[in-house]
Amino acid sequence: MMVLVDTPVWSLALRRKPSDLKAHERVVTTALEELIRDGRAQIIGVIRQELLSGIREEDRFRKLRDYLRAFDDPALETSDHEEAARMHNQCRRRGVAGSAIDFLISAVAHRRGWQIFTTDRDFERYGKVLRVKLYGVPSDEKMLLLARKRDFIREFDSIMNEPLVVSDAVINMEDNLNSTVLRKGLFSVGFSVDVMQPYEKHLNELVKRRNSIAHGIDDAIVRGTDYTRVEALEKESYLKQRNSNWSDTRLATGETA
Repeated sequence: MMVLVDTPVWSLALRRKPSDLKAHERVVTTALEELIRDGRAQIIGVIRQELLSGIREEDRFRKLRDYLRAFDDPALETSDHEEAARMHNQCRRRGVAGSAIDFLISAVAHRRGWQIFTTDRDFERYGKVLRVKLYGVPSDEKMLLLARKRDFIREFDSIMNEPLVVSDAVINMEDNLNSTVLRKGLFSVGFSVDVMQPYEKHLNELVKRRNSIAHGIDDAIVRGTDYTRVEALEKESYLKQRNSNWSDTRLATGETA
């Protein structure tokens, strides 16, 4: 089914910066992209006129005008305007006010069996009186996740060129850096928690001993051999990773022993 896209939806996608959009607005623009990709998005002249109005810079006006020219307007007939007037009168009798453009959009969509995609809540009021079909924006987690992935791909180059600064508020070490707390910290910034596995037992042992000393439960000091064991594990893990990378390189280049 074709979908007549109203001005507010086009405006979110074409006249707003993606970085300025809220989460639910990104869902709307992602849904519009899907409709365009499927060849289902429709526009009429009055919507085109509203979109192009109020743009001060001539260059921006031309770019938006040229982009919208990829979408053909359906040929409006006298019956479209007559139906819009009938809808206006019908709503007015029920105490529902609306604009001439809104009722023309409703008439065009109704006469062709199209849905209307809009964020204008007035159309919900019209729908209680008129037989108009509204396009329901997918609001499930999959659509939101798709919007986030799209934003990440779009901003990838600029992200890679910016220094990574992790705020102290992002990672909460809870004043007690045991393996569980460190895993949470790694996960919160997107790192693999598997790197913790060789060190968990020894890290927890050191933290437990530190807490015992701090709370006066145990006056034993942390021996140098305790740190040496952890350092040895780190060195062993590094050598294994290096040898694995070296083997992968040899296989990729076709070298043999």
